[in-house]
Amino acid sequence: MLKHILIILIGAIITLISLGGLSNPRKMLEFVLSIDPMVRYLLAIIVRILLGGMLIYSANVSTYYAYIYILGGLLIISALIITYLRPHKITILLNWFNEMPNILNRLWMLTGFIIGVLLIIAGIL
Repeated sequence: MLKHILIILIGAIITLISLGGLSNPRKMLEFVLSIDPMVRYLLAIIVRILLGGMLIYSANVSTYYAYIYILGGLLIISALIITYLRPHKITILLNWFNEMPNILNRLWMLTGFIIGVLLIIAGIL
């Protein structure tokens, strides 16, 4: 039961963050850019490793274990990629996202929203 709750909780976090980005992508990016680059860098790595590890740990209880396991693996791989990029490159990437039209940022957030909702559903089933 704890593993189901963990999957649902991770899905809810992703969904809520994505909803915030859907409503106002500029404000969200400005908030992220206002965080100290080294803190932002370390948080991005730590959060991805923790969430990815929790998803992999919890995957076996769901009917959609492969989806959850792959998503957890992708989160850990993304943490490794961020480790390679370093804080300066992450800031450049975030500034690039900030210069994109709002519709494209909203499409990224919609993707995150869909992933979060699918995780919630996978945690319930």
